[in-house]
Amino acid sequence: MAETEKEIRELMKTDINDYFGYLENLKDNGEYEKFFVTLEELDQEVRNQYFQGSVGEFKTFLEKHKGSSVAEQYGRLQQKIQMEKYSPVKSHDGIEELLKTIVNLYSQISK
Repeated sequence: MAETEKEIRELMKTDINDYFGYLENLKDNGEYEKFFVTLEELDQEVRNQYFQGSVGEFKTFLEKHKGSSVAEQYGRLQQKIQMEKYSPVKSHDGIEELLKTIVNLYSQISK
């Protein structure tokens, strides 16, 4: 059973590196609205891989399976995303920092 689930997860696994490259391009081109839409798709995709519907459920899942540190980082990242997304003025440096955090954290989660 666990082996089958692992195989299914491997087949469903999105290549998050494709997302990272695309997000990088959107950031470089200043397409911040599209950046956040794509980021939401990435998050949804990763949560779906682990059969977790909501951000809260996924955070609980991370705590159980990846440790409290990763779960806390995920929670902080979600807050940062919301702050950046709804900020009236998008700073290139802020988006750059956000992208670094995203790449680092989602790479850890998808190991």
